[in-house]
Amino acid sequence: MSGKPPYGFALASEIRHNADGRPIAIKTLARREDEAAVIRRMVGRVLDDEPTTLAAVAAELNRDQVPTRGGTTGKNTSGSAWWAHTLNRILRDPRLAGYDAEIIYATRPDGRKSANVAGYRIIRDADGAPVVAHPAIIDAETWHALQARLDGRPGAAPVPTGIQALLSSLGILRCECGAIMKSHRSAAQRSRSSYRCARPRGLRRPGQHANDCAIAMDALDDYVARRIFALISTADADADPDTLDVLAEAARLFGLASADPATAAKRGAIAGELDDAERALDTLYDDREQGGYSGKVGQRRFLDAERALSARIDVLTEQLAAIDAAASPLLPIAEWLGEPGEDPIGPGSWWDRAPVAERRAFVSLFVREITVRKSPDGMTRPPIESRVSITFVRPSEDH
Repeated sequence: MSGKPPYGFALASEIRHNADGRPIAIKTLARREDEAAVIRRMVGRVLDDEPTTLAAVAAELNRDQVPTRGGTTGKNTSGSAWWAHTLNRILRDPRLAGYDAEIIYATRPDGRKSANVAGYRIIRDADGAPVVAHPAIIDAETWHALQARLDGRPGAAPVPTGIQALLSSLGILRCECGAIMKSHRSAAQRSRSSYRCARPRGLRRPGQHANDCAIAMDALDDYVARRIFALISTADADADPDTLDVLAEAARLFGLASADPATAAKRGAIAGELDDAERALDTLYDDREQGGYSGKVGQRRFLDAERALSARIDVLTEQLAAIDAAASPLLPIAEWLGEPGEDPIGPGSWWDRAPVAERRAFVSLFVREITVRKSPDGMTRPPIESRVSITFVRPSEDH
């Protein structure tokens, strides 16, 4: 490569040989350990269980006087500070995982490329697999998990601290207007804690609710738990097909969660690579729709790239299916339910004894999404079942 190395790396000179055996002097990326340590700190904070924003991480780095690249190498930028958009650009870079990548620059209104980085495109080999070009600062699994957290995809949201909210940290709780619902916790009185619509103020489209949409935290937690226990209590051969589908998918998810660290790491890396390959294929189609790959040469290159990415997606999908099929332990339903006739969430039950982290994991096995509707006008305490819809997991949603 040429030009300035990305943050976390330095340029190293190497002598390699071409096809004729002649030596060629090239520049490659090598880890710069002082900056690599800062990147690992950023990644650790973003993936931490405590709620953290990039702005908060930048503030921490500034507070601890961690120097920027400009602060260590530039005369005119010696006093530069960390900003959230800088951290986002650094952490989005696939080169952190050792992948070869090209920079995508933003386009000015006049059509010319600007100096602002809009994103990155991973370089792939003829089989559609990412090309590993240099030492990594973080492993591929961690990089893909980091992208999921930065994207705010379900299951990637930070877990709140303080009073432990069961549902808002799972990314499955939605208001009827489509916005996520966040926990509002009252440290003085838990019974006053609630989940509330997080739609920005002033942003209301036709048909959406006015004012706030909130629901009591304890009431919703109790309702969701009882719905799940009512479902698993019918887990037998005579259960209806919909229930059997939910239990089958929950068993698959339970197997993945119970997998040994090596298997979990392998699956995480494959799943992240599959997600990236699917995005690359979408980008390929978008480029073609915008006029790219015209002419015979362009058409050939498009078909080659499409064929390679599609084959790569098929291979990765099969690898995931094989891992999922191997991880199929039985759900410990009897342990969860307790003795016949006992309240499955009452005092002394498994649910009552389980820490919040285990309760969250339990809910995630069975529930895909929870939607809360605003209370009808004039009704202060309508039945909770009239306001809440639960979508349970289904195998077809993931496969």
